[in-house]
Amino acid sequence: GTDYPLTIGSGSFIPGFEEQLIGAELNKEVEVNVTFPEDYHAKDLAGKPATFKCKIKDIKEKELPELDDEFASEVSAEYKEDVKKSLEMKKADAAKIAKEEAVINAVIEDAKMDIPDAMVETEQRQIIEEFSQRMRMQGLTMEQYMQFTGMTPQALMDQTKPQALKRIQSRLVLEAVAKAEDLK
Repeated sequence: GTDYPLTIGSGSFIPGFEEQLIGAELNKEVEVNVTFPEDYHAKDLAGKPATFKCKIKDIKEKELPELDDEFASEVSAEYKEDVKKSLEMKKADAAKIAKEEAVINAVIEDAKMDIPDAMVETEQRQIIEEFSQRMRMQGLTMEQYMQFTGMTPQALMDQTKPQALKRIQSRLVLEAVAKAEDLK
């Protein structure tokens, strides 16, 4: 490669590569002798010795600020402002969601809906499948979850019924509003 920026100590190259560049002079060729690791991703190079001819074109040094009271107060002020903005955004989002849910709940209370049991069961299974996917992402199977919690498949279905009913009611209400208002 050419013009590759390398941070000494990053460990991003083959073991032993970076260390051989320490102390090299600018614009002078340096030979770096290494052996590719046995588990190297390119199998044809794994375990083989190699010589790289390198030229240092530029050396930069990271300069960190002094860790003093002035630095701490600057960082602290920026951090506090960032946290404040983040909390305000979360609070505004939560308020908006709560308001939307309150409106939907009010409409659901006044609405007359006849929801078939099969529709509720389908939604319950969907909720359980979504939960199962989240568990798998955390490295846990539903069987393990049920074993750890003592939950049974029927208890899980019973537990998800109110949420399933609410989801269906919300969806039906929103669809009715969209239709009444001719929203696309």
